[in-house]
Amino acid sequence: MEIEDLVGSTEIAQRLGVKPNTVAQWHHRGIMPAPLAEVSSVYLWSWEAVSAWARKRPGHSRAPG
Repeated sequence: MEIEDLVGSTEIAQRLGVKPNTVAQWHHRGIMPAPLAEVSSVYLWSWEAVSAWARKRPGHSRAPG
């Protein structure tokens, strides 16, 4: 996995066009993919996994790949 494939909640929010708080809520509710790692209290996700998940959700069918 390339380092640019790892994203935090801010990058996820920007790419999906939602607020960072929305990403935090998805994470805390356990409805998005699990993060791959936590570094200095910052969660990191695989963009590939998040993007695939978002494309399956109503309203995010056009999530970038």
